[in-house]
Amino acid sequence: MKFRETHNIGGYGWVIELTYSEEVGWHPHLHLYFFSGNDFDKVSALPVSNALAERWIASAASAGIEAASTGQNVRLIDPATSRQSTRYVMKDSPRFTSNQSGFHCAGDLLAAARAGEVEAVELWDEFQRATRGQRRYQFSNSLEDKLRSAQ
Repeated sequence: MKFRETHNIGGYGWVIELTYSEEVGWHPHLHLYFFSGNDFDKVSALPVSNALAERWIASAASAGIEAASTGQNVRLIDPATSRQSTRYVMKDSPRFTSNQSGFHCAGDLLAAARAGEVEAVELWDEFQRATRGQRRYQFSNSLEDKLRSAQ
């Protein structure tokens, strides 16, 4: 709550994304997004970015997981491009494909499995077993309220 108040955060959400590559295997990672009443630019967003990265790295360490500081980054989103940003955040949905060479998100695997690629069928099955019943996204109550009122 203090962090949210300090940085004027009006709502937030997170998505756990699972990508797959032959080189690395499965790669779970987190996309966190928040909405702030502050008028950030790249310089003024840096302290928030650093604070979030420090909290994430400390949380991972307390769970016995190493999170590299180089893997943490913040992107500012212009409301005019929010549809593109939403697509990036939600690309773990089977409805989206990434078209990124070497890495495959859920939609890529599902499309390949539907096309009959045997390895993709096996990976899709593995993905389904690993994620069934698991929470993979969440919105803050304040964000859910704002989204409902906007409809």
